[in-house]
Amino acid sequence: GSDGRLHIWSLPGWRGPRILPGPGGETWNLAYLGNGRMIACGDGHGQLIVVDIASCRVIAGTRLPSGITGMRAIEGGTAVVVCTRDVFIATWRPGTKPRPVRRISAKRIRTAAFDVSAATAFLGGEDGTLGLVRTAADPVRPLTPGHEAWVNRVAISADGKTFASFVSDPAQSREGLLKTLLVDFGVMSADDLSSGRFHEASRLE
Repeated sequence: GSDGRLHIWSLPGWRGPRILPGPGGETWNLAYLGNGRMIACGDGHGQLIVVDIASCRVIAGTRLPSGITGMRAIEGGTAVVVCTRDVFIATWRPGTKPRPVRRISAKRIRTAAFDVSAATAFLGGEDGTLGLVRTAADPVRPLTPGHEAWVNRVAISADGKTFASFVSDPAQSREGLLKTLLVDFGVMSADDLSSGRFHEASRLE
């Protein structure tokens, strides 16, 4: 989470959580490794670590050029393929250096998802654009129409034929900004905002 730690919950009964060390910054992506015995996590600054769940210890780590926007376990859960904010795709096996797959000339992305084979990445940009790219040398194929706001999350179906993307509701964002300006700064009460009545109108002068 944003506190830099990992919370592990167990079924049945949602037992937990167990608190594990995170990468330090706000965690952006996670992937289980080693048949669920370890978890890889990457933050918004490019720090990538592997935590042993049983011992709660960080057992490996590396750093990539920018925030980890996408991650998937590969090679039987012994390695991960990652995509960064500046569209640098690499594979990493804990204990070794990241192996570059390719760097793509594209705008900054906020989220990425890989198909089961890790051969295709679905990218969501900070400018609302969507793109599909093979991790080989093929160019990025834009998917239109995109979004008007930055893309929060993307996903690929198991068969690699269906793609989904999510953005925050712009209207909801505007309402949140209005609440911050009027309610949190004491211009209006929350009840007055919902009813349309001004509270202590002289403050607006």
